[in-house]
Formats: sequence, structure tokens, C-alpha cells
Amino acid sequence: MSARVALIGAGRWGRRLLPPLRERFEVPVCVTTGGTEGVEWLRREGIGATTDLDAVLLDPTLDAVAIATPMDSHAALAGRALAAGKHVFVEKPLATSAVDARRVAAAAGDLVLFVGHVYLYHPLLAGFRGNPVRSARLTWRKHGTFDSDLFWNLASHDVSIALALFGEAPSQIDVPVSERDHARIRLGFPGGREAVVDIDRTSSERVKTIALDGGRILDLTQGDPLQRELAAFAAAVEHGEPFPSDAAHAVAVVETVERIRDAA
Repeated sequence: MSARVALIGAGRWGRRLLPPLRERFEVPVCVTTGGTEGVEWLRREGIGATTDLDAVLLDPTLDAVAIATPMDSHAALAGRALAAGKHVFVEKPLATSAVDARRVAAAAGDLVLFVGHVYLYHPLLAGFRGNPVRSARLTWRKHGTFDSDLFWNLASHDVSIALALFGEAPSQIDVPVSERDHARIRLGFPGGREAVVDIDRTSSERVKTIALDGGRILDLTQGDPLQRELAAFAAAVEHGEPFPSDAAHAVAVVETVERIRDAA
């Protein structure tokens, strides 16, 4: 029998998350703020709507929650769910401070704390994890997401990829360009290795690529890593399988982004 998961959040990302969740879990209820549009959408989807988070967390028939709310609420909601004994899928970042990220990670214990660093599940990256990388240039061009912090919302994706590729946190961080909608970040790793992250959210074209060691270019706009990510969450909850976006990785991402913001 599939595990039962409550969705928390009926906004743009919650609506994107629901279909692949329902392919792998029973999703009987969504906790929402109670706005008419969100409640009506849930009704059409055949999902119960409630504003009572405590009642959902106390429901013994629910195994897990999937949190798709604004990022400044992630740590508090994940902490409450873990305290109630629920496995947790939470969109990235785990928190917007390293202190909160470490606190939530410590609370997980034997429960699954799965953080939605979706690009770790892109099939083009699977073969590079654990292999030596000397340099990487991560380029992201898009238009939009102007209402959120550039570093926490967008750069956290590229930081997650860089940490996975290089296998450790950077020893040096430099931010030569730091504007509201554009940033260039240099991450220096031990042994002279380097990642450069270049983000521009005012571009008319969509580009998300990684150039590895000055040679092969990976196009991450192709493929559907969300499907693979939710499959990994299901395997973790139902079979205890390991996964790359675990608590340790999520904390390292938050710590690195915090250092980047300090440097900027």
C-alpha cells in the first residue's frame, strides 16, 4: 500500500508538485491558507482542503507531508512535522539561516528529511556524482521570479549542484557581481578547483547549462528531474533508500548560501 502524504501549500509550486506526488502516494488532504482560488482548485482535484495544520500533523493515518510554501516558512513547518513524527519533503532551501537549517536537521532523527534540490535528480548529472571535477561554470538565464531573494531562491540550486559535483563545501567564496537580478559567484575548492555561477533573471531566453572542465556542456533545460526526485522520495519513505538531497546536503547548501550573501 502506498504511503499517505499531506500536501502543505496550494500555490504555484504546490500545484506543480501534486501530480507526481499522486502518482506515488495517496494525497487525501492539503493544508492551505483558505483562499477561494486554492480551495476551488483542490476541490476540482478531489483533494480535501483544511487550514488546520495541527489536525493534519496529529492524523495517525498520514505518513508524511510535502511542504510547498514560501521559503521563509520551510524551517518552521518542517520542524513541526518532524516533531509530530512525519516524514518530510520540503522544497528548497531547507531554511534561510544556517542556525535554523542545523536545528531542523538535528530534529529529523530516523525520519526522512528530503529537501527538494531537484537538479540533483537530473539524469545528466547522475554519472558525474563522485567523479573528480576540476572546474565548472554554471550559467542560468531566465525571466522572472523577481519577488524572491536571488541567492536563496535561484543560487541555492546552483550551489547544490556545485557541492554535489565537488563533494565538499567551498574553502573560498567571492561575489564579483551582485545586483538585484544578476550575480556572478566564484566558489573555490581545495586543490585549486573552482566553480563559477552566473545568474541573470532578466533574460528573454531560458538557458541552464553546466560547462565541466572547460569541455562538455550539460543542458539542464532538458529532461524532467521532478519525476525522478519524487520517485526517490517514495523509495526513501517506503523502503529506507538513501538519496542525495538529504539533511547534510541541505544544511551545507544553506551554510554556503549564507556565506555568499555575506560576501555580497
